[in-house]
Amino acid sequence: MKALRQGSAGARRASRGERKGKIRPTSERRAFTLIELLVVVAILALLVSILLPSLQKAKSLARAAICMTNLRGIMTASSCYAADNFETLPAWNYYIDKKDHWTHQLAIYINRSVDVSNPDQRNIPLYQCPESADELVQQQTVAWWKDQMPVTYGMSYLGSCTDFSNPAHFDKYRYLKESMLASTSEFLLYADTLAPGIYVPTVSKWTYPWYFNHESNGYRPGWKYMIGWRHSSQSPFELDDPNALSNCVFLDAHVEAMNSETFARYNPTQANAKSLRFP
Repeated sequence: MKALRQGSAGARRASRGERKGKIRPTSERRAFTLIELLVVVAILALLVSILLPSLQKAKSLARAAICMTNLRGIMTASSCYAADNFETLPAWNYYIDKKDHWTHQLAIYINRSVDVSNPDQRNIPLYQCPESADELVQQQTVAWWKDQMPVTYGMSYLGSCTDFSNPAHFDKYRYLKESMLASTSEFLLYADTLAPGIYVPTVSKWTYPWYFNHESNGYRPGWKYMIGWRHSSQSPFELDDPNALSNCVFLDAHVEAMNSETFARYNPTQANAKSLRFP
């Protein structure tokens, strides 16, 4: 009898051991419930909504940094051009001949292998703000700009006028030299501008390949629409938004991001206006 009980106990232990080591079939494993899946999806959506604005801001800041680097590179090329041309800076003379426009004059200093006479080689990334892709698409449809380079930076009109005491600036030119200015660190030479030839819906006007915002009576609001207020704004046309910024490079090669109010103070300063005989 005792032996029978011992045998029965051993059998039960063996049976428990078999059950303990037995692996459940896949179909018997516990799956996620619908509520658990919805909770996971909600958490992921919340994380995306928190991180997405930060990622977009980081991308915008990166594009603004590239834009500043582009402007600094253009100013460096301008200094090299001046060193080879009796200290004379390039100009925006689109109306004379496209080869006299600064985009063509500086091309060789940016890429020595470029041939500006070949339309297929006129696309120089340094001339384009990373935030201006939509403007460049529109510019390709502009007939009068089709032989020019895609560009979304502009040169100061004051860089190549013949006589600033004469209100009729368009028919004559002279070229700017650093020695003509009272303060090179206050002379804004290149800036973010809208792509030449595109339509500006906020003012119902077309853009030109320069910018010019100063008259004898001060800031000229009618022309500031040509500046590309691309940074920290929803649209490059937001010319009255105090938070909208345009990147600008000065003649001493330092770069600043400025809103329209700050921009007006440097275009030009009173000292430089006087040295240029501007009324």
